[in-house]
Amino acid sequence: YAIRKELFSPIPTDRKVMDDFFVTTRVLISGKDAVYEPQAIGSEETSLDAYGEFHRKVRISQANFNLLLKYIPLLNPLRPLVTYAFFSHKFLRWIAPLILLFLIGANAALAPTSPLYAGLLGIQAFCYACAAIGYFGNGRTRKYKFLLIPFYFVSMNAALLMGLFKSLFTKKDTGTWKRIERAPAHRETISSPVLTSSRIQAGEYPN
Repeated sequence: YAIRKELFSPIPTDRKVMDDFFVTTRVLISGKDAVYEPQAIGSEETSLDAYGEFHRKVRISQANFNLLLKYIPLLNPLRPLVTYAFFSHKFLRWIAPLILLFLIGANAALAPTSPLYAGLLGIQAFCYACAAIGYFGNGRTRKYKFLLIPFYFVSMNAALLMGLFKSLFTKKDTGTWKRIERAPAHRETISSPVLTSSRIQAGEYPN
């Protein structure tokens, strides 16, 4: 990504932070816009295995929760597109593990009262069991590929939850981390946003 020099905000160094997201959101909070530029190309190497990817997501989750209060100004009713993008694409995803815990807890409490709730609890248990099978296959269960879907879903939300706990209870956060080994042979090309004061292209916001 690229920004105008005068829009840059100092990045916190006393805790883990996703610098690209932080810089982008400070620009949006200042009243400027983010514009997607398809000609700005970047590449990202994937983790070697599911375990490395899980720990990477924990770090990202912790970094996002570390600065959650600084992102609240994005919920600005005067900028509905920014509010919608942040609330739907980021905030709801970050708190999804808490919603899932509430759902399974409420479902378990209601299961004895109705066959419907008992059936829904059984479906949830089946999905988590499929995720567990995917876990023991290290996320590479190829014989039954449908197992990869619940595995990824559960592992992603587990990483978010662990990141939240680490953000809340880590007493000393140096802002550094151990780099996860990547697999350079499998590169994924992505487009990066360019931040300017031009008009927002609806729905095109940086992660």
